[in-house]
Amino acid sequence: MECGCKPGSNRLSASQEHVHADMDAAVTISTELALAARLHAEHLACSLRDGSYTPEVLRPR
Repeated sequence: MECGCKPGSNRLSASQEHVHADMDAAVTISTELALAARLHAEHLACSLRDGSYTPEVLRPR
């Protein structure tokens, strides 16, 4: 990622543990759908962390 600044003058910090949106928006979803989404996200995060990620991880079961 480049911003046009002098190389080494800025730092980008990212975390898979925290997400912050730059807008205030929300929708209501069912508890069941929210749980399924969280489980899929945790599975994806684990596969990325342990190096076992494949495109099939994203395919619905």
